[in-house]
Amino acid sequence: MIIFEWLQKIFLSRDEDDARIVFVMYVLVTAIFLIGFSVIYMRVMNDQLEPGTTFNDHFMTMLSYYFWAIVVIRFGFAIIDLVRGFYAGPAGGTGSNKYRDIETLVAKGLYRQAIREYEMAYRDNKRDYYPLIRIGEIYRDYLSDYKSAIRKFCEIAGSTNRGRLKLRMFEAAVNIYRANLPQSPAYRTLASRLIRDYPRSKVVKKLKEHFTR
Repeated sequence: MIIFEWLQKIFLSRDEDDARIVFVMYVLVTAIFLIGFSVIYMRVMNDQLEPGTTFNDHFMTMLSYYFWAIVVIRFGFAIIDLVRGFYAGPAGGTGSNKYRDIETLVAKGLYRQAIREYEMAYRDNKRDYYPLIRIGEIYRDYLSDYKSAIRKFCEIAGSTNRGRLKLRMFEAAVNIYRANLPQSPAYRTLASRLIRDYPRSKVVKKLKEHFTR
């Protein structure tokens, strides 16, 4: 399992959604390569190659194109992942100016109203997790409602296939437990789950340090 996750991060992507797209693109590029190989082979069999060229010449050219296509796909998605992380919202969301009006409510101390507005925003676009992330942050940072914040972060983690976002939400929940509810039985339950599912993550390393003190 650990080896599979390691290979996925290197050859596909850290993000599960991106990993699926990268895999499909690899399959398409491989299919094109195999079709090209078949065409070259048939031309060799029918003695239809251009004068002065050999099968090896054509094959190595195609192999070079195939290799660079794989490199461009992988590094292209790696750059996308870096840019996405750079422009991420406070807890890894995709915040933008479209939520400026709701943030004005937060600035005015109208936290419950802001939460309702963010809930409506999420219902309008359930692919954007930023409203849910902000709800969790408002519960945590402004209302000190730590249990509600934990529930919201865990809700996000349970509903997304984005590996990095999932881990960030679990980390946000763990940090709340560690700082404010260290004796909660739910803390150890969540910690056990993360240690089992993400044994090599930074979150788990911090958990192990905390529990071994």
